[in-house]
Amino acid sequence: MMEDKIKHDVVLAPYTTFKIGGKAEMFAIAKTEAELLELARFAAEQNLPVTILGGGSNVLISDDGITGLVIKVETRGVDYEPVVAPDDAVVTVGAGMSWDELVRNTTEKNLWGLENLSGIPGTVGGAIVQNINAYGVTIADMVSKVTALHLPSQTMRRFAPNECGFEYRNSWFKQSGAGRDYAILKVSLRLSTAKKMQAEYRSSSQSIETYLKERDITEPTPSDMREAILHIRSRIGMLEGMYQSAGSFFKNPIVTKSDFAGVADVVESGHAEISAKFTPWHWPVGEDKEKISAAFLMECTPYNKTNFAGQNYNGTVGISPVHTLSVINLGNAGASDVREFTKKISDTIEEKFGITFESEVRVL
Repeated sequence: MMEDKIKHDVVLAPYTTFKIGGKAEMFAIAKTEAELLELARFAAEQNLPVTILGGGSNVLISDDGITGLVIKVETRGVDYEPVVAPDDAVVTVGAGMSWDELVRNTTEKNLWGLENLSGIPGTVGGAIVQNINAYGVTIADMVSKVTALHLPSQTMRRFAPNECGFEYRNSWFKQSGAGRDYAILKVSLRLSTAKKMQAEYRSSSQSIETYLKERDITEPTPSDMREAILHIRSRIGMLEGMYQSAGSFFKNPIVTKSDFAGVADVVESGHAEISAKFTPWHWPVGEDKEKISAAFLMECTPYNKTNFAGQNYNGTVGISPVHTLSVINLGNAGASDVREFTKKISDTIEEKFGITFESEVRVL
């Protein structure tokens, strides 16, 4: 009986990395595609809204909880297809598999492509929804196809990469509207058997090349690159379990060159010392835009890992002592505390630099 698989009034906080969230009116775990289909059919028959939850690593769940049925997707399975081109290999993965488990699996097979995305919490399905990117690599560039279930009709659909609406830290599945009616079932990714290393990325405190040089690694393998990324992420508190957070809370803003000129003027006139310390803090995007480090902009305000150390908002929320962009739950925070605190930060940024911060974190 379907009703036997559904629990009522389940607190959702333990299912998120933020450890924040009220109750789900109804809650069920789908470990197979058949179970997910059955749950979708039940919800449609009962006219229940459905919310899909993966690893809970990029969400902030309301203190009031979620009405309807929350389905936690835990479908797994890894299938390596035969090589389809001289250097290509395709892996198809269940959406509920841990993302980092998949990365470890592919690097151990000496496949290139995912190694720079090591250490990111959450599931494979969540990685697609968020269009994760880190250290010069974006998951969208490797997607071959996405198979998803249309929840209202319980029909399957395959999405080509250009149908997924991938943008910076965003996708069609994340946006309000039709994309939310789909639950990702599995993802096919195109990887490489030939060396395709991306080691050029660096910020003021993070350098892949430095890590490799210090260890005399001249011909790194995918596993070497994975270890480099895990080391870097551990230094900035961005591995799951280090803090109760959703990782980077804000997106790096992408602005026009003219808007960037205004930001640069503010930095030069009042924060030249911080600029020198954190260079590079901006990168060109095409010919007419510039991406700015959100963490750097916060460093120019009182809301940074140094000045805010030992402080808190409302006794519940703070900033990671090793990464300014990580808002952390100090143990008893509610979603309202996080939203109020992050609004104070974004209001300060807008007043100071004239640009708007956008949250990476999806509010449920």
